Order: sequence, then structure tokens, then C-alpha cells
Amino acid sequence: MAVDQATVLALKALLAASGQPEDVARTIRYRIGDEPAKTVELGADQSDVMYQVSLSDRFEPGTTLSLSLEELTDTAAGYQVTHVYYVPDDSPYGADPGAVEPLKIDIEYERNELRQGDILPVTARVECVELAEAPMVILDLPVPPGFAAMPSDFQSMVEQRTIAKFQVTARSVIVYLRNLRKYDPLTLKYKLRATMPVEVTARAAKIYEYYDPDRKAQSDMEKLTVVE
Repeated sequence: MAVDQATVLALKALLAASGQPEDVARTIRYRIGDEPAKTVELGADQSDVMYQVSLSDRFEPGTTLSLSLEELTDTAAGYQVTHVYYVPDDSPYGADPGAVEPLKIDIEYERNELRQGDILPVTARVECVELAEAPMVILDLPVPPGFAAMPSDFQSMVEQRTIAKFQVTARSVIVYLRNLRKYDPLTLKYKLRATMPVEVTARAAKIYEYYDPDRKAQSDMEKLTVVE
């Protein structure tokens, strides 16, 4: 499940206001109903990590569950209880099923189930569909929660002049293309590293023109699972 960056920042602000240090190890014990208690260990290097416990498989119509949490390390860790659901994205080109998107992007993950520490090869394919050439094209390639990008892959693309430049953020890699010509699709191969156990739906990759952001397209979302 994706975690909104604003949520992480809000919890960090609450922690800072409490006067407790951020970069310390934390131990949290939680219990769901009458089930045996479970313990979560978060290392000092995981101060920005939000650990999630899904209760989806325990809910049925009319079900009421109790949840208790205990902070064992006195570090004032924050928590939230949230309800999340997904709806399909609306087409940016209206309801006409015959509308042709001017650009196209597809993301292919080599596999959907990994172990912590594994390397996940990813292939992004982009194409200009409508015009003879799309100038100054931007790609927004997702970095799902629990994964880290490997900047060396994109640096090699810059050196080979496949891309103009790139920028790595916490949630994505932004790639800049000087142009994209019709009938000349571009394929980018890169890798992500699985950093922690997680079940997440990777958000859609996006492509758009820098000078005309309404000319855009996006890929499908993909579910990824990482186990210890």
C-alpha cells in the first residue's frame, strides 16, 4: 500500500514536537482482538519508515475489532488508523473510448514477488503516437514504498545520451528527454532494490510534454510483494 509523503512528514512533525529524537531504534507491540501480541522493530536508520498492518482480511460486514498498541522504547512513536480504497483513474482525454493519446508509456516489472534485498529489473517503454515529434518530454517513473532506485543506471543513460538528465526523489525518478519522435519508441532499462518487506501497489508511471502538460499519458498500476 502506498504511503502519502504528507502523512510521513506529519508524523515526523509530531515526533519533533514531542522532544524525542528521530534517529533512535523503536520497539512497538500491538494486539488485534484476542490474537497473540506481535512486535515491530524499527532500526535507527528507519526513522522515515511507516510500518503498516493490514486488517483487510479480518473485516466482514458488521465486524468490530479492537486494536491496542504499546511503545516499549519510550520514543513517542506516532500512529494512525486509516481506511483506504482505490478507484480507477479517469481518462485525461474524456469519455471517448476512441480517443488517441498523444503519448504512451508502459512499465514492466520483471517479477511481482521478491525477497528483501533482491534487485528488481524494470523496463519502461515510451512512444510518441500523435505528432511527428514531441519536444521536451518528462517521464515520472515510480519508486514504490519499500524500494530504492539505483541512480547509476540512469547516469549511464545520460552518458550514452539516451536521456538528457534525471532526478531521483523519494517516490520517483524524473527523467528528461530532449524529444521523442513518432515511430521511434524508446526503451529504458533500470533496476530497483527491495529494501524492506512490503505489499504495495506501485502507482502509475507518467509521461507528458514539458511545455504542454495536458499532452500526457500514464501506465497501469502494478502490485508488488516483498518478503523477508
